[in-house]
Amino acid sequence: MSESLQMACAESFKNLNPSEHWHRTKDSLISVRQAVKVSTTYLLLRAFYLRKLPEI
Repeated sequence: MSESLQMACAESFKNLNPSEHWHRTKDSLISVRQAVKVSTTYLLLRAFYLRKLPEI
């Protein structure tokens, strides 16, 4: 980990209590996972429809 990143983490931990920091981290992780799910679902559906189109 670079020093500036460590400093930023230390600062954010000083400003927040750890539990609040953890909840924020968890929320951002959840939203990232949801975005990944949505995009993979979209890509799968798109591939499925593109394969089906020539038959119609």
